[in-house]
This record gives sequence, C-alpha cells and structure tokens, in this order.
Amino acid sequence: MSKAVVREYVTRFNRGDSEGLRDLFQEHAQVHDETGWLELDQVIPIWEQAIDRLGVDLDVEHIIAEEDAIALLYTERGWSRASYLGRPATGRSYELPAVDWFVIEEGRIVRQWRVRDRASQARQLGWDESLPAPSSTASIA
Repeated sequence: MSKAVVREYVTRFNRGDSEGLRDLFQEHAQVHDETGWLELDQVIPIWEQAIDRLGVDLDVEHIIAEEDAIALLYTERGWSRASYLGRPATGRSYELPAVDWFVIEEGRIVRQWRVRDRASQARQLGWDESLPAPSSTASIA
C-alpha cells in the first residue's frame, strides 16, 4: 500500500494536481529539501511554480519499500519556460536523477526528504549558480 501512495504522488505531481497532492499528506506533514523543512502550505506553491514554469516531469526508475519507509529513485526532466524563484527563463531543458524518501503513516505521507542536484540543474538551464536558493523558517516538529 505504501508504494501505491508514492506512485500516486508521482502521478498527481506530473498532472499538476495540487489539491490531489495535498490529500496524500497528513495534515501536519513536512517536506525537507535543500532549504530545510517546509510545511505543505509552503511547499505546494513551490511545486506549482516548478510544474508551471519549468515543466517538471518525474519518471520513476525504482521504488523500494520497507515497513513505513519508501525510497523513490526517479529522473526529473523539465525546461525553463518562465522565471522561477528569481531565476530567469532560458528556454533550455534539464534532466537529473533525484531521490525522495517518504515516511507513510496510516496510508498518508507524514515526512518527505527530497534530494536533487540543483547545481546540475542550474548548469543545464544556464542559471547563475550564485543566486540564492529560497529560504525557509520552517522547522521539524
């Protein structure tokens, strides 16, 4: 069942279904990325921008599950079609491997850690790597 939740996460992410994504997470779930811990109300708008402005698409390579922990290896692809988090649109595409780690409780995601090579993405898209990444003041409960 836990693998099914993660597969559905990928499906809804690729569709740009923000409300559907929200339904897969527990109310106080948190997502960790390179900026730190984010609440859903903080991360969903970032995901919406990524889907809309970078055309992000996730292609599952492997899903590994043990008890309530799920590891997802995927290829992320997209192209810069509008400015994103202070970075200009370049019209260039990117592709990178990424890993997410999920903890599932009662059939819903309670924690997600996202690991992506932002430096590779920046190089491929022609972004100035010295631009700051978005910051967060969220902390894990």
